[in-house]
Amino acid sequence: MNLCLHGIIIIFVLFLFHIIAKDIGRYCLMSYSLIIISIFILLLTDKLIYDMSTLLIRL
Repeated sequence: MNLCLHGIIIIFVLFLFHIIAKDIGRYCLMSYSLIIISIFILLLTDKLIYDMSTLLIRL
C-alpha cells in the first residue's frame, strides 16, 4: 500500500513538472533537475517514515 501511494505521488510530481516544463521551455532542464531532487526527497522522507513506524511497532 505504501509503495503504491509512493508511486502515485511520484507520477503526480512528474506530471506537474511536465506541465511546468511545457509552459516554460527555457526552464525545462531546471524543472527536470527539480524532479530528481523531489524524488530523492520523497524517497528520504518515505524511508524516515518507514523507520519511525517500525520503531513504533517494536515499542
